[in-house]
Amino acid sequence: LEPTTEIPTVSCVKDKDCFDGNSCSSDMCQPETGQCINTMLCCGNGICEAGESDCRADCGPFTIHAPECVTCTTPFGIMFDVTAKKNIVIEEIAFRHYKGDSAVTIYTTTGTHYDKSENPEVWTKIAHDRYNALEIGYFETKIDPIEVKEGEVRAFY
Repeated sequence: LEPTTEIPTVSCVKDKDCFDGNSCSSDMCQPETGQCINTMLCCGNGICEAGESDCRADCGPFTIHAPECVTCTTPFGIMFDVTAKKNIVIEEIAFRHYKGDSAVTIYTTTGTHYDKSENPEVWTKIAHDRYNALEIGYFETKIDPIEVKEGEVRAFY
């Protein structure tokens, strides 16, 4: 069906003419064209939206903190799971290292590590680095980005 009345075009002169009622949008007027541009930008709402890549609260990078163990060692490594509460991308893994020279190899698999700890065939090697630490500190290992969708589990070793 053809409309019986023409739909009015929204025009603007100032930015306030473009307010869309959403406090999370940037409302701008292009006076030369009279067109409104409403862009979603809401740093702190837990969603990494287009145009807010500098919002660390929504877009990261995020750090996952594990409990500190001062008296323990991990001669054969440590396995842990990441369960995504929202879509995330993992690009590096940081770990604490003591003095001396060491090699670090990182593996990953989909799902939890609990039923896979004794099965090397299900693990994929994603990084290998050597560190020579003069003192105790944290070291980062860059990895190819790994997407973990909301609700998914990803294991690391």
